[in-house]
Amino acid sequence: MYKELTSKINWLSKNLPPSILSTFDKKICIELEAQVEKGTIYPGTIPSISVDINYSIFKNSQWTHLQLFQQLMKEFLVADYGLEPEACGTLIEQLILTTHRLTGVNEDDKCFSQEKDFFRYLYVCSSTSNPDTNLIQKFGLGSQVLNKIKAAIQLVSTRSTESNTPYDMGFIPEFEAIFIEVIEELAKELEHQPLAIDFHKLNYSLFDLNDNQNEIVQELTLNNIFKILLNIGNSQSAYTSQIEKNNSEISKDMIHRCLDLLKVRDLIFIEEVSKTKDTKWKLTNDSYDITGLAFAQDFLSTSSSLDNLSKFHHLYQHAVIHRINKNGTHLLIEFAQRDKADPQTIEAIVNKVHTNMDSASAIDLACNLINHSKNSWTRRAACKALSTWSEQNHIRQIYKKVAESDPVTQVREVALGFIINREAT
Repeated sequence: MYKELTSKINWLSKNLPPSILSTFDKKICIELEAQVEKGTIYPGTIPSISVDINYSIFKNSQWTHLQLFQQLMKEFLVADYGLEPEACGTLIEQLILTTHRLTGVNEDDKCFSQEKDFFRYLYVCSSTSNPDTNLIQKFGLGSQVLNKIKAAIQLVSTRSTESNTPYDMGFIPEFEAIFIEVIEELAKELEHQPLAIDFHKLNYSLFDLNDNQNEIVQELTLNNIFKILLNIGNSQSAYTSQIEKNNSEISKDMIHRCLDLLKVRDLIFIEEVSKTKDTKWKLTNDSYDITGLAFAQDFLSTSSSLDNLSKFHHLYQHAVIHRINKNGTHLLIEFAQRDKADPQTIEAIVNKVHTNMDSASAIDLACNLINHSKNSWTRRAACKALSTWSEQNHIRQIYKKVAESDPVTQVREVALGFIINREAT
């Protein structure tokens, strides 16, 4: 919670003038003090609520005029802080009007101006390999709202086209109809272009509070920007000179401007600068997520084994693992047993073996790694992966054996922790 709050404060300080933040803090405090007098909230929660409200509004400034956004923001504040719904609605409306007045932005200036655009944004951003904590931070609307969005996507995506039962997503019927339309449209896009969702993600990552679509995006095109990101990811990191060489059809000036834009949007960061002033760039996790599917497609089309997979970022490894079907499960097992994968990848492999085969095969793999791996982090990750089946008695016996005999303290502690948790439940 503290880390998340600090991140939000840093973002607000970086993107907004102190005068605007001060204006909003005063308005928020007046309303929240009224809630304190009613006994709805504690006085000590006012600073954190104020940060969350400011972050939600300014992080989502592109959508604040939409009824859907205002509904979700009200649900967030009621669910997470217990604020009164009516007071929430009034406060949100006042703050949004103030936002438009202070920033001079009106609905006609917005690149994405419809409820449908916001639903598309929510769907695209939810289609990620990153943890839910990242999405909560990205949306700024709390975990309950995120769960509602993901549940709605799951409901529509898995429902039979022949079913006549009405949907129940928790939205008004008008919004539910729009959401269904968005999901069906994106499904058709994916039929023609498997990377469609990833291009949408990149597009959304390239606008901010002040300019919806930077002129560089228009001049360079999303395809070329995506290619530059993939170049960096494939190389794990890349110098500016390498990027220029790999994209010789693009002018050096345009590449430099593109790299500057990607850095500002937190899609790449500087790893080092050489003596010759050549900058070395690396992808952020968001960019690994955006380009992961493209990397996986290229890797699997050119490699008959997973021998070289361990040299790439773990999010690229996970993208490859996710795309391996039942026929390729033996490749995953062989890769895990080579003792080259990081802990997160080990857990992903055990889960994928479970998906492709069955629980018995996944348990066998985890037990094999616990018994034979020389790396303590592999044994630790295998113990964590077994937690899915921790209610089974023989899994408890495995944990007990590890807790008693593993030579590394951290591994014993992980196993003992699962034993204690199981007994507590």
